Amino acid sequence: MTVTRWWWLSFVDPSRPADDRFVGVAIVETTLDEEENALAIATDMRAQHGLPAPDLGECGIVAATQAAARLGCNPGGEVSGFPIPEEEEWRLPPMVLRNRLLTMVEMEMAGMDPRRVGDVP
Repeated sequence: MTVTRWWWLSFVDPSRPADDRFVGVAIVETTLDEEENALAIATDMRAQHGLPAPDLGECGIVAATQAAARLGCNPGGEVSGFPIPEEEEWRLPPMVLRNRLLTMVEMEMAGMDPRRVGDVP
């Protein structure tokens, strides 16, 4: 059985005016294998420069960003994100809204607000 988890990725374009930097959100799924592969690559790269090894948590977002690129929903720019805890997966939108880039309008129509994603009642 493949172990997976969902990631919330928020993309901004810092070259845009301050009130128009938001590009979209992608909710993508990664596998533990993908995250461990990202960890191995990052560990090798850091070792070449005499830096300490990262932990799996640091590399999960790399795997999620790569998954978004593979799915065609990584618009570039800056990304921030976090894994969605398994006990909070019930909050995820329907599958039709996952694994793709969601605009602000689409998010609002689905009742989602990226500015409040960290607010859990």
